[in-house]
Amino acid sequence: MNNPEPDPTTAIYIGAEDHPDVGAPAELLRCLPARNVKHVMSNIGSVRELCEMDVLQVQVTLATG
Repeated sequence: MNNPEPDPTTAIYIGAEDHPDVGAPAELLRCLPARNVKHVMSNIGSVRELCEMDVLQVQVTLATG
């Protein structure tokens, strides 16, 4: 609680592989209202997992989660 929020860009790139879309999910999450981010991340284990999913997989995961 007393610590500053982590920098999302730095967090994305730590351990990220060279992938052209790395960072795209983080941009998506930054554009969502906070309650939606919580819903997405409670149904998808990590940003890396989100990066590896195609749009249909994300839609199915969020619809069934």
